Amino acid sequence: MNQFANILFLIQSVTGILAQTPVPLFEDISHKLTLPYRQDWACVSDSSFNHLLKTKFNVIDLPQMRQKAIGKPGEGGLCQGQVFQVKENAIIRVYRMWSRQAPLTKWGHWWTLKKPSGGLFQYRRDYAICYHTFPIDSLVSCQLKANALVVAGPGQSAFCDNGSHYLPSAEIQVYIEDVSSAVINCRIALKTPFLTP
Repeated sequence: MNQFANILFLIQSVTGILAQTPVPLFEDISHKLTLPYRQDWACVSDSSFNHLLKTKFNVIDLPQMRQKAIGKPGEGGLCQGQVFQVKENAIIRVYRMWSRQAPLTKWGHWWTLKKPSGGLFQYRRDYAICYHTFPIDSLVSCQLKANALVVAGPGQSAFCDNGSHYLPSAEIQVYIEDVSSAVINCRIALKTPFLTP
């Protein structure tokens, strides 16, 4: 009987403490999510791009256009970049992967200077492309018009909705604000250029 009384007293004591001091089901830890390593991820430069700059582009000072392409750590876009104008006689092709299930993705702002090859996983990592509902299954390539304005530079890090993330990349990305007025001679391949997933 004494043992039962002790247990009852213990239950009443704990119940009283809980009633006086509510315990939240989930702790608010938003103030702890500072992710300091994001600030340590430096931009990665590609020295081979310097030759292309000198031979194919002129540097243009347009801070507002440049700002549209530069992204904060974890948000994608460019890690660093500059506005360039295509030289009169330069021939530059740019490439973009898109999905046939979402035709409007064909003419987005973001392009590459290298034709995609190898594996899709590597392509996503090189250009910080998060997974979306629609598959990447087609390729469009276009020539930049003479005097077209673009923003180009290495890619910024990206945090995706599914929890995955990508580090800054040395691969050059090209931001085209108005694609319809900046490209000509487009070619569309309705198949993936990737050799592996």
